[in-house]
Amino acid sequence: MDPGSVVTFCRRREFNDRTCLGFQRRLQVTDNLIQRLGLEAELEGHSGCVNCLEWNEDGTLLASGSDDQQVIVWDPFRHRKLHGIHTGHHGNIFSVKFLPSSNDSTLVSGAADCKIRVHDLVASETTYACSCHGGRVKRLATIPNVPYMFWSAAEDGTVMQFDLRDRKSVV
Repeated sequence: MDPGSVVTFCRRREFNDRTCLGFQRRLQVTDNLIQRLGLEAELEGHSGCVNCLEWNEDGTLLASGSDDQQVIVWDPFRHRKLHGIHTGHHGNIFSVKFLPSSNDSTLVSGAADCKIRVHDLVASETTYACSCHGGRVKRLATIPNVPYMFWSAAEDGTVMQFDLRDRKSVV
């Protein structure tokens, strides 16, 4: 593709929405890009379907949650399993989050057993468990720089807020 055609595509895109898809196909997914893509490594450790992945704050660790009811923390750049967490869940894990500003030592998991569990990686134990939802826990959310609060969303149609400073607090 010659450079003049890129300018032509850009002009067409500005004035005609119909050329947008063609523009994306021709300039963003190039044959060169496709040829460069490839599998670098497989991180092996789960015995069931992996349902969720979550990076830590600085992008050096990756957590995965699975149908095998385990969470694994990986060093993805060295292709190594760092921690295998037996979560205590009795259903598929659908969401996992590192709590921010916790030095990557605290993870939260939510699962099909309708429970939320907080895990201390240093002590290798579950420090908090809640059976608050009436449906499978599908997503967890955190707020940057707040290591003691998180939210959960479940199939029961509720979003709950948790504050680990007050273990009885569920909003």
